[in-house]
Amino acid sequence: MDQKVQEAKVMTHEDMIEKLSRTAGVDAQEAERALEANDWDLFDAMVSLEREGKVYKMDAEVHTVAGEPCDGAATPRPVKNSAGKANAGSFWTTFKALLHKMARTAFVVVRKDEELLRFPTLLLALLAIFGFWFTVPALLVGMALGCRYRFEGKGETSAAANRAMDDIQAMVYSAREKVEQTVKESKNKAK
Repeated sequence: MDQKVQEAKVMTHEDMIEKLSRTAGVDAQEAERALEANDWDLFDAMVSLEREGKVYKMDAEVHTVAGEPCDGAATPRPVKNSAGKANAGSFWTTFKALLHKMARTAFVVVRKDEELLRFPTLLLALLAIFGFWFTVPALLVGMALGCRYRFEGKGETSAAANRAMDDIQAMVYSAREKVEQTVKESKNKAK
């Protein structure tokens, strides 16, 4: 292999820190600490961060071929955990992160600009799972009676959930107005 090509494949410590930080979803200081603790081996540093539960970016995958640099030229294979199962921890890590986010995000019920109720979204999810036939109709009846729902928390997830909730509430309010109009018309015809 040409020496210039070989030198181009060598990553500086700064490049390694940036790549690990971006891939693992951690800050640069955490990435540097993990790399130093693992003799500047990207793969070992990533595994170390995952074992510490600090890898939050779930769409990231690390691939390697034993004894070769991970430059994308070789056919990648998924990283296996100590039990030999590919990506076995990713489900539980994702599930744990979801539960944590739901516990930090509040579901708020408002009527006439007055907050009636506030509780963790995790409770709403549990109610929807275990009491679906009660929870969903109660939410719809609440909307029909003028209650508005929103999610409060950090991040884009709350904004997306609020947009979806606004769309659902708009449909329910539209249906309520049609029913009220039909009832008024039928009363006027009866007179």
